[in-house]
Amino acid sequence: MSGQPEFTSEIRDGIEFFDCGDGNGFEQCARCGSSVGFDDCWNCGGDGTVEVDWGDDLCYSAYERRCEYCAGRGGRYVCCSSREYCEANPMPERAHIASPALPPSTSKPVSDSPSAMGTEKEGV
Repeated sequence: MSGQPEFTSEIRDGIEFFDCGDGNGFEQCARCGSSVGFDDCWNCGGDGTVEVDWGDDLCYSAYERRCEYCAGRGGRYVCCSSREYCEANPMPERAHIASPALPPSTSKPVSDSPSAMGTEKEGV
């Protein structure tokens, strides 16, 4: 025994999950090796469940169900590096793994585009 801790790992959805064998663990991007963060689901806000209203006006009736967008996980792990860095710098033998980094954000929301609002601007 060399005194070095022994790790086991599993790769899921572009993230490498390490188990330290003592109940602790950590995660890293399986493609580039960068740190990862947890991105809360936009639909459930990180809870993993959403409230469904039955629509009865006489009596408030609601129940919670598993979020269909995150499958009840509350969100997803994402690479903290930019998509460009992650895709350009894979670790050895990891180029086949898709980047879990978020795509670059657009400067203008889709709903602000004229075609998304159903009107076209003249002269554009």
